[in-house]
Amino acid sequence: MSIVIGTNAGFVSSAPSADPSGGGVFTCDRRSTALQDTTSSGITTITEIGWWCDNATEAADFEVGIYEDDGGAPGDLVSKSTGHAKGTDAGWKSVTGLSISVSASTTYWIAVQLDNTATGTQTDREFSGSANAYLEFQTELPDPFGTPDGTSDDPLAFYAVESSGPAPSGPPVGTLSIWV
Repeated sequence: MSIVIGTNAGFVSSAPSADPSGGGVFTCDRRSTALQDTTSSGITTITEIGWWCDNATEAADFEVGIYEDDGGAPGDLVSKSTGHAKGTDAGWKSVTGLSISVSASTTYWIAVQLDNTATGTQTDREFSGSANAYLEFQTELPDPFGTPDGTSDDPLAFYAVESSGPAPSGPPVGTLSIWV
């Protein structure tokens, strides 16, 4: 399998479970890194954010978040979740139970910040597709993101599960009983 936006990267309807086996790797530790993608149509809430840890490394904490798009770069932070333990094994690292409101059909940046590990911690990447941006030497996701230290058009194995549906049209129709 490779990294496919909408399947195992970017905004997805369900969390991926298989190794994305990208065409290369990208070092994540000591960085705040963000992947650009567009939400689906309809009212949207982000319920989970995750990333693929390609190699077993030392324990470290990570944060996840969503940024607004600022002219093709990550801008203001919409929301983040902090203090999550990566563990020491490879595999998907995810934060569940989120409730981050985002707009439908809108470009955002899915972000991960990973604390330093003695052995470089990597994620999978492809060599063409969706944009990414990163900041070096980060201990938390900043707000705003700021000027990236690097960018590329390589999709990374970062995902955000979105729950979407039609906008509510008003109160439910039913029988109203009034007791006097």
